[in-house]
Amino acid sequence: AAFVLRRQGVEWPDWLSAGVSDHVALALAALSVPLTTAALVAFITSGRTDIEDASEGMQSLPLWLLPVAGVGFVLANPTVEDVLFRGTLQTTITERTGRPAVGIGIQGAAFGAIHLNGVPGGWLGMLMAGVWGVTLGIVRHRTCSIRLAWIVHVFANIAIFATVTGLALRDGVL
Repeated sequence: AAFVLRRQGVEWPDWLSAGVSDHVALALAALSVPLTTAALVAFITSGRTDIEDASEGMQSLPLWLLPVAGVGFVLANPTVEDVLFRGTLQTTITERTGRPAVGIGIQGAAFGAIHLNGVPGGWLGMLMAGVWGVTLGIVRHRTCSIRLAWIVHVFANIAIFATVTGLALRDGVL
């Protein structure tokens, strides 16, 4: 779709560009990967996540297809969420209010809210996802792009998929 739009003369939104190098954003992103991974693994393995519910979509797949589904989840989910929350929502609110903190805060709260029934789930998971959404929003703002936030999001989804799949296999759910 992006290729076709580009050929029709539609320009990329600025937030899809390579962005600018920012040492604070790079440090925040680098710290976010291990901290987020540890928090997600701890959350999922603590029993707060129903592994049967979390792996529901995978249960009908043959085992050989799990890695393909994993790659799809790990890449597609961050793409959709980062374009929607950090690209579109954060940009629109920031432009309309002239206050980046408002855009970052609202997209972070919305990002957290959609995780109420996801992984991490529940009120604690929603809070964790909201705080992390704000962190990704700061990275996006400082780099003027969603690319670095997307990369960090991919690593978090690797942790989610690997942990849920591993526990589901261990417990005989898959």
